[in-house]
Amino acid sequence: MIDFVGIVFALLIVVGGIIGYVRAGSTISLYAGLVFGVAIGAGAWCNSLQEPFPYVQLVVLSLLIIVMMVRFYKTRAFMPPGMILLLSLCVMVWTVFIYGDYFSFISSPNDKPILVNGTIAVSTDGRKLE
Repeated sequence: MIDFVGIVFALLIVVGGIIGYVRAGSTISLYAGLVFGVAIGAGAWCNSLQEPFPYVQLVVLSLLIIVMMVRFYKTRAFMPPGMILLLSLCVMVWTVFIYGDYFSFISSPNDKPILVNGTIAVSTDGRKLE
């Protein structure tokens, strides 16, 4: 499954950094947009693997949320830090909701079905099928 939400959000962050550079001449916005956009894109790629690895995206989103919280607190401006903060929180909740089965701190290894040639096999370790 391709992580379209992560890819679109990564593109949005990159475009936002470029717009910040063009409008305000802020090289910090350009670098931050490129770095965070590429990192979120890498997280989206990790989520698109056959066995998704959502930790990359969660770490990058957490860092972006912290940075945007600080900027929002300092400027009290909704655009862009408040908007990016809100969107980052939404993407983080979506990532946890969609890829929750792949977090070791949410589910145990026994919660995942055992695949045998594309079909689900019943476990022989005493678990009951309910």
